[in-house]
Amino acid sequence: AQADQLDSKYRASAIKGHPPDTGSNREVIIKKWLSLHLPNTIKNHIGGKIIDSDGNLSKQTDIIVYSNFYPKFGANPKTYFFSEGVVGAIQVKSKLTSKELDSALDNIDSIKKCNKKFTRVPLSNPTKQIFAGIFAFEMDYKSTKELIDTVNKKLENNNRCMPDFICVNRKAYIAFNYGQWFNTDKRRKNPKEKLKHKSILDLLSCL
Repeated sequence: AQADQLDSKYRASAIKGHPPDTGSNREVIIKKWLSLHLPNTIKNHIGGKIIDSDGNLSKQTDIIVYSNFYPKFGANPKTYFFSEGVVGAIQVKSKLTSKELDSALDNIDSIKKCNKKFTRVPLSNPTKQIFAGIFAFEMDYKSTKELIDTVNKKLENNNRCMPDFICVNRKAYIAFNYGQWFNTDKRRKNPKEKLKHKSILDLLSCL
C-alpha cells in the first residue's frame, strides 16, 4: 500500500549524525511519490520561494507544486515561483514536534500572504489561493484531537494564517475549511477501521 511504501522509505532514509541530509532525503521521498500521481500539467519541486506582484516573498519551502503553464526563475536551491502558478506548498517533517510545528506554521503564514493576481486570461484553471500544509512521517501527539488543539492554541490571538491541512502518514489527515477543522477519523463508517492508508490519499485528492 502507498502509506506502507512511504513509511518503509522513510525508515531507510535515516542518516545518523546528518540531520540536514536526512531531511533532504525525506523531501525526495515525497517529491517522487507526488510525481507518480500528479497530472502532466502539474509538477513539484524541492526547495524554493514564492513571490507575488506586490513584492511579498515566502520563506524557503520544502516542496512547491506548480503549474507547467507558468514560468519560474533561478536554480536550486534558490528557485523562485510566481504565486499565480503555484498550486500547493508542503512543509515536510520527519517528526511533528512542537518546535517543528511552530516552524512549519511560520513558513505557511509567509506562503499564505503571497497574493495571486491574474491580469489576463489564465492558461489553465487557477486556484484563488495557494493550498499549503504540512506532511509528517511521525508526530509527538497522542491523538488527532491533541494535534488540532495544539495548532489552535499556537495560532490563537495572532495574525498567522491557518494551514489548509496537516497529514501524518498512516495516522491522521486534518483539513481546515470554512473556519473549522475536519478530521477524517470522524468520517469512518466503521470506527474500528484502520485509516493508515487514508491520510496520504486524502492529501493527494486535494492537490
